[in-house]
Amino acid sequence: MTTTTIKVFDGIRSNTDVVAEGSLVAGRSVYLKDIRLVHDGNTIAAFKLRDQKPKVLADWIASSGNSVDYSANTCEEWHHICLHEGICAHMDELFPFHNIDIDFEELELGSHSWQPKLDVLTERFDELDVVNALDAELVAEFVTQLSAGGDAFALIDSKVLVETQRAYDAEVVNTDSITAEILRADA
Repeated sequence: MTTTTIKVFDGIRSNTDVVAEGSLVAGRSVYLKDIRLVHDGNTIAAFKLRDQKPKVLADWIASSGNSVDYSANTCEEWHHICLHEGICAHMDELFPFHNIDIDFEELELGSHSWQPKLDVLTERFDELDVVNALDAELVAEFVTQLSAGGDAFALIDSKVLVETQRAYDAEVVNTDSITAEILRADA
C-alpha cells in the first residue's frame, strides 16, 4: 500500500513547467494566456479576453479614484495586477462567470457552432446549382432557336437591320456635310 501526501496551498506560481504524472483537475476554468476554457457540465466553451480592463478592475478603479493606467495582455497579467493592488486573490474573483460576456468574447469550438453555417453554405450551393442549370438550359434553347432560324434569329436580324440603317443614314449626313464644306471652300 502506498501512502499519499496531500498538501493544500492558497496558490502555486511557477516560472517553468508544472508536470502532473496524474491528472490536473480544475473545478471552474482553465486560463491559457488570453483564453479561458469553461466546462458547463455538457460542453467546453472557449472565450478570448477582450482588449479592455476586466470589469472588476474597472469598477475598482472607478470607485477608488485610482488614476493609474493599468495595461495587460493576458489573464495572468491582469490577475497579477489585482494581487499587487489587493483587489482580489483568485482568478474567479477577477473574472466572475456573470461578467464573462463583458470580459471575454466566445470563440467557436466544435461542430455545434459550425454545423448551422455549413447548412447555410450547402443551401446556397444548391441554389447556385439550380440557377446554373437554368442558365445552361436557356443558352441551349437560344442556340437551338438561332440554328433553326426561329424567334431569336428574327430578333437579331431585325436589330442588325436597324443598326445598319442608322449607320448608313449617319454616313449620308457626313458625306453631305463634307461635300458642302468643299463647295464652300472652292467658292
